[in-house]
Amino acid sequence: MINFWKKDKLLTGFSNHFMSEVNATLPYFAPLMYIFIMAHKHKNILEVGLAEGYSSYYLAYAAKMNEGIYYGIDNNPNCCKNIDKKLTEADFPHKITCADTKRIKNIDFTDRIDFAFLDGEHSTEAVMHEVELIYPLLANKGWGYIAIHDIVDMGNAGAWLKLKNDERFETLGTNPNYGLGIARKIEGVDYEDIARRFETKTTFMPRWLTLENLINRNQFKVIAEIGVDKGETTKYVLEHCNLDKYVLVDISFNEKLKEELKGDFIEIKKMTSIEASKFYNDETFDLVFIDADHQFKSVIEDIEAWLPKVRTGGIICGHDYFRTGDRPCSQVTSAVKKTLGTVNLISDESSRSDRCVWWQYVK
Repeated sequence: MINFWKKDKLLTGFSNHFMSEVNATLPYFAPLMYIFIMAHKHKNILEVGLAEGYSSYYLAYAAKMNEGIYYGIDNNPNCCKNIDKKLTEADFPHKITCADTKRIKNIDFTDRIDFAFLDGEHSTEAVMHEVELIYPLLANKGWGYIAIHDIVDMGNAGAWLKLKNDERFETLGTNPNYGLGIARKIEGVDYEDIARRFETKTTFMPRWLTLENLINRNQFKVIAEIGVDKGETTKYVLEHCNLDKYVLVDISFNEKLKEELKGDFIEIKKMTSIEASKFYNDETFDLVFIDADHQFKSVIEDIEAWLPKVRTGGIICGHDYFRTGDRPCSQVTSAVKKTLGTVNLISDESSRSDRCVWWQYVK
């Protein structure tokens, strides 16, 4: 991602890309938001207050890169006409609405907003009205954000203070160009549950119980198991988890086990892990469990093949991670570290020595 940003034309200089000129005040709040949106893969972007379109270009470009759409609102007809023309020429997906937000009772041009930037009328009343318009459409579970410009100076300090005291949001204030405040909608975020999930990394339990815990706690429905062997984990998961799809992959699938498995939601792939991965689109699975060939190269290939198949917020995990380093019978530790870095570990008391289940959320 960093290498991608280095080559990104929007980050090579602080410019008004509509006017093709460098802005001497270096208003880096727009590139900052652009990086933020790209990192979170936000699709539906809303901006209130367009002016000459400096931030509009960054936000609309990010929406296009993430296969989304940019929405702009301003009460100046000439401004709206100019920005609409420029975004059309740039081939950015967009919709411009010419209106005074104080007169808008509800937003009806979209049913979801991932990121909103408020830089219109700098009054507490106007900004808080915009917040209430946006809130019902803002993505839940910590994925929706509202950014407010000029919170340090230029009139939005009052609105920002109200937002900081609003229990519906977590807030972070920064200083670029008269101040940029970022508020995260926390509806649906359960920190106690998150803490419990991460604390389980010190727990000792069999791998199948670990999988049950990860699947049921997160209400996952679409699962893949890479490397089935005798089917101990498979049978336990089928008995204790309510799934919509369970994909089982093994190059030498046990025929007796195959006869025992019942249900249209079970898909058996008797082939290599890499071959099987090609049958599924990216972000298909809630969880993928890898317990196949434990050689360094094979583990890397399995992770690289199946990681894109896990949706954002899902889990990639596997078995036979040694806490004390590689053993002759396993090179999983090095492979996981190379591809994923630091992961969560749960010791598997059903296995000899200190083999662990490793797992990580997909961002």
